[in-house]
Amino acid sequence: MKKKYFPILSLIALGTFSACVDTEIEDALSYDDTYTNSEDADYHILGIYSQFMNLSEQMIVLNELRGDLMSITANANDYLQQVEANQYNAANPYFSTQPYYSIIANCNDALYNFDKMLQRRDLSKDEYAERYSDVQAIRCYVYLQLAAQFGRVYYIDKPFESVAELNEYQKSVQTIGLDELLPKLIGCMESVPTLEDYELSPLVIDGSSSVTLNGQVLKHYFINKKLLLADLYLWAGRSQDDFRKAAYYYKEVMNKDAEGSETENSLYYRCNTFTYTGGSLPTSASQTSYNYCAGTLRYLEQDERSFFTTWPYMFSDEVSTRPGMYEWIWTMTFTADGEPKYPFIDLFESTAWGGSYQLRPSANFIAETQRADILRNNSAPYDPRGFGAFVPGSTDYAGATFRVDEGDTVCAKYLFLYNHDEPKNRKGRLWLYRAAGLHLRFAEALNRAGYPDMAYGFLMGGPAGYYGTTYPGKDRNGKATTTASKPADYAGLNSSGNYVGMTRNLFGLRYPISTGICDNETDSALLYFDTRYYTTATSNAFEGIVVRGPWRSASGLRGRQLMAYKTTSNFSTKSLSDCATKADSIYLVEKIIMDEAALELGHEGQRFPDLVRVARRMNRSESITVNGQTYSLTNDGMSGNDYLKTVIGQKDASTINVLGTAQYSDESSWFIQGE
Repeated sequence: MKKKYFPILSLIALGTFSACVDTEIEDALSYDDTYTNSEDADYHILGIYSQFMNLSEQMIVLNELRGDLMSITANANDYLQQVEANQYNAANPYFSTQPYYSIIANCNDALYNFDKMLQRRDLSKDEYAERYSDVQAIRCYVYLQLAAQFGRVYYIDKPFESVAELNEYQKSVQTIGLDELLPKLIGCMESVPTLEDYELSPLVIDGSSSVTLNGQVLKHYFINKKLLLADLYLWAGRSQDDFRKAAYYYKEVMNKDAEGSETENSLYYRCNTFTYTGGSLPTSASQTSYNYCAGTLRYLEQDERSFFTTWPYMFSDEVSTRPGMYEWIWTMTFTADGEPKYPFIDLFESTAWGGSYQLRPSANFIAETQRADILRNNSAPYDPRGFGAFVPGSTDYAGATFRVDEGDTVCAKYLFLYNHDEPKNRKGRLWLYRAAGLHLRFAEALNRAGYPDMAYGFLMGGPAGYYGTTYPGKDRNGKATTTASKPADYAGLNSSGNYVGMTRNLFGLRYPISTGICDNETDSALLYFDTRYYTTATSNAFEGIVVRGPWRSASGLRGRQLMAYKTTSNFSTKSLSDCATKADSIYLVEKIIMDEAALELGHEGQRFPDLVRVARRMNRSESITVNGQTYSLTNDGMSGNDYLKTVIGQKDASTINVLGTAQYSDESSWFIQGE
């Protein structure tokens, strides 16, 4: 008897997600009847996202365990050991491509039927545009995840009515690699009707209260299409223009609400810091102007007991309201009583607290956050994103990326919503994209577009950050500057020679076309950030009012943790002061960005694809032209193969895996072989 495959969800107030279900055709609606109106379309979309949630465990395990930041424990099963060692076993569910292709097949089915619904006018143009674009985006994202792990994929862009039909099709076509896949995915995303977020769909309208799923607001469940397109350009890297396009879309997202009210336009995705004037340590990010960052009690900057960080709160705060909404762009919540079930407590939590403790932070990752030569601004020798902030009156640190539970060092980011006193109440989130990741990718794109100094400064200190000691010789008023000058000292002058507000925009001084740093409007727009702030001072020194700027409090990823700038990489023989050419700077800054991505995004499911993307680039040559000068880029003597092998090889010294760790001799060996 013929079966149809389509998502079925509870029809009671969008009550629960359900996985994709196969059902006898006589027991279900007819095929055409499953796509009759916008409500049907939404059920299919939710079914696809339900399948995607079911992919969470496989995706996180492959993306992190195959990298350098996570290791197995003595409790790990054979399948996890095989993943870490990159030893293929057809019976290993983590090595199965079927879950990826199942989502892709359902996306193809939905896209095909949305086209028919538009022709029949079952969907309006606006209804179609939002839904079609969203499904195409999740399809492309799943393809990117699949290719990052398996290297070669079957490219399927039409619907099939059965798994057997799909299998037959796969036998008739050849797989394609990333170089062929990426242009196809870019073409798909360039042609979608809209790149904007959902605005008209009932899935997000009144998202603050009325449209929920198992009590969760759906607004953050859906992929950001501009970020995906930017990522695709970044992965492709076929030319300097690809990196420019990637940077453009990243900056578009970073500038969210830039035209908003004075009190709101500096909050979204800016990675801000703040001046804390409280007399006791804050217990939430809301006490620090909604910023996830580090600080000290006033006048006690050198006293380690006064240091705190609200950074870990981003993993426990609600993501659909402030302050979580200012950091999180894409995340999905697993509720204790919903489907699918949350898989990460069993993988990561201590056995004493209800988990199986099969995966843990790698020893090299823990050591990296505790290095004596990686300093904060007060010279304290640790990165607070590791164990977190010191808890006054004890010898403990508040868990951030990892913490110790009953003697077990655990990956903490997946456990913030879990209360071990209620072991059956298993809930948590899948972390997919946040502001810090956006900043890292923007810097990566800008670096390869030919501006390593801007990329480095932005990542370290925000728009007012700097590269080494490279300040402009003069401000825009012709006043001489020095390396000791502060960005806040640069100001506009009126006709009487008095200051008129303060721009604090060092990059505004350094990078306009007139400075000779760049020679085109596109790059100038990418390099310019408005960091003006509001002042009402009127005196002989100041006059007038300057509007608040959206980047006035942005301090960069290290800046918001009060961390000193990182001037070299573990995987380079050079520091910034050794870079004699732009190519030298690009190679070093790229590695510094990847080092920072490890510290900031560790265990969030980004690592192995990040390493593959950069290593692929190191294995290829490209040319860039900046201000009329052309530079040839490949690598600094460390090929992508060597880079990947060296980075992941850090785990060799501490591995307990009886199968050893993965060895990467050439590009084909990076990927899972077998299917």
